[in-house]
Amino acid sequence: MSVAGAIPAFDSKQAWQLVRGSVPACPIGTLVTLSIRGSLLDVTRPWVGLLASVDLRTTTLTLSPDGSQCLIRAGTGEALFAKVATSGAPGPLAGTLPIELGESNPQGYLDGRWTSSGYRSGRTRARWLQVFFVLEVVSGFWLLLQAVQMAGIAVRAAAGTLPTRTALDALIASERSALSLFSFSTITLAIAFFVWLSRTVDVVPALAGGTPRESPRSSVGWWFVPIVDFWKPYSILRELWDRLSVPSLPAGGLVVGGWWLTLIGAFLVDKVAAIIVSGVPSPAPWSTLQVVDLLEVGVFASYLVAATLGLLMVREIQGRADFRAHALGYGARPAMAPGMVSPTWAPVAPAADSQPVAAAGPAAVAAPAAVAEPAAGPGPSAREALQTLTELHDQGLVTDDEYAAKRSEILARL
Repeated sequence: MSVAGAIPAFDSKQAWQLVRGSVPACPIGTLVTLSIRGSLLDVTRPWVGLLASVDLRTTTLTLSPDGSQCLIRAGTGEALFAKVATSGAPGPLAGTLPIELGESNPQGYLDGRWTSSGYRSGRTRARWLQVFFVLEVVSGFWLLLQAVQMAGIAVRAAAGTLPTRTALDALIASERSALSLFSFSTITLAIAFFVWLSRTVDVVPALAGGTPRESPRSSVGWWFVPIVDFWKPYSILRELWDRLSVPSLPAGGLVVGGWWLTLIGAFLVDKVAAIIVSGVPSPAPWSTLQVVDLLEVGVFASYLVAATLGLLMVREIQGRADFRAHALGYGARPAMAPGMVSPTWAPVAPAADSQPVAAAGPAAVAAPAAVAEPAAGPGPSAREALQTLTELHDQGLVTDDEYAAKRSEILARL
C-alpha cells in the first residue's frame, strides 16, 4: 500500500463525494463517510450503513497534498472521492431524509459493524406478537384473580377460618388451568418476540436509523447470557426505540423502561417466593402460605402490567418502523434495499469515456471544483448522462431549476 504519509485518520463526520469510479450502491455524486478499520477502508453511506470495504493491503490509497481528494486504485480499476465542505451544516446527513423523519441523526448512528439484509417488513410478525401479548394479558389476569382468591383463603385461614376441602380443591384446579394457559402463552410469546425482534433490528439501517450496536442474532442471544440479561435486553429495545424515532410520535422511552422494570421485578419477587416455599416443611402453615400467596399476587400483577406495556411497546416500535418505511417509499420498492450489499469491494475499471487519473502521485490527483457534470452526446452516452443527472437530482445535489435546464440540454442532443 502506498499512502501520502501515514495511514490517514478520516473524520467520521466528514462527507466525501464519489467523483469517479464505481462503488456498490453508490452512484456518482453520492455522499459517504470514509473510515479506517485495521487494514480495511470502510465506505459508509449516512443513514444507510456500511456499503463496502476495501483491503488496503492489495490496493493503493493516495491523498492529494491538501487532503481534499482520496484516490483508491487497484489492479481492476479506481475510485476517486472528493471532500465536501460542511461549514454551516450540522453534518453530512443534513437534507438526506424525508422531512417526516427530521434532519438530525441518532447518537452513534453507525455503532454496529454488521450488514443488514435490507428492508423486509416486520408488520406480520408484529401482528402475531400482539396476538400473543393479548393472550398473555388474558391468561395473566385470570391467574391474578386465582392468586387473589388463594391469598384471601390463606389470610382467613391464618386468622382461624379454615376453608372447606371442596372449595379449596376447586380453587386449586382452576389455578392449575390458569397457570397452564399462562405458561403456554409465555412460551409462544417468547418465540414470537424473538422472531419479531430479529427482523426489526435487521431493518433499522434500511429505515435510516443507522446500524445498531447488536446484530439481529446477538440481539436475541444476549437474552440467554446470565447476569448480562438483566440490562442488555433493555438497552437493545431502548436503542430500537431511539433509532426509529419519529418527530410526530411520542418521544422518550418510559414505556420501554416501565416494561423492563415490571418484568424484572416480577421475576425477582417470584424467585423470593420460591425460596420461601423451599425452606418451609410440608404441609406449610397458613401463616407462611399467606406470605407466599400475597407475593404471588404481586408477581402476577407485575407480569400483567409488563405484558400490557410490552404490547404498547411493540405497537409503538412497529408503528415507527412502518412510518419510516412509508416516508422512505418502501411501498413501491423491491424487498432488498438499494444500499444493503455485501461489504466487499474492489474498484472496477472506469468507463471508456471517463478521464484517466495520472499516476504521478498525490499531487497529480486533480481537485474537481464541483461534482463532474454528466457528459452529453448522442447514443448511450446521453442516456447515461440523463440517468446520472436524475440520480444527482434525487439525492438533492442538483436543484429543480438546474435539473430542468440540464435535462432539456441533454434531450436536445439526442
